[in-house]
Amino acid sequence: MAARAAQLGISAEEVAATEVPDDFTAPLLTSSVVLVICVDLAGVGVAQPDKQLFADLSLTVSSGDRIAIVGINGSGKSTFLRLLAGTQQPDEGAVRFGRGVRIAVLDQDPRLP
Repeated sequence: MAARAAQLGISAEEVAATEVPDDFTAPLLTSSVVLVICVDLAGVGVAQPDKQLFADLSLTVSSGDRIAIVGINGSGKSTFLRLLAGTQQPDEGAVRFGRGVRIAVLDQDPRLP
C-alpha cells in the first residue's frame, strides 16, 4: 500500500487515516468474460438394481468451472461422469448440452489402439 500511496503522491499515513463513510458502496466490477453453459442436469436420477445412486440431482457446469467428484467405491462417480459426457442417459430427469459444446472423454478402462 505504501508503494501505491507514493505513486499517488500521498503518504501511507494519510491513506491509513482516511475514513470511509458508512454509506459508501464500491462500484461492482464486471468481467467481459462470457460464460457458456456446457452441461445442465435437471432433476437427474440414476439407480442400479440394488440401490439408488442419486435422485433429483441438478447441476450446471459452465465454461471455466472446475469440479471435483469424490466418493467411496460404488457411489456413482463414474456414472455421474458418463452423464456429464453424454455417454449414459439418466433414468429420470434431463441432461442438456450447450450449443457447440464438445466434450472429450478418456474412459476408466480405455481401449487404446
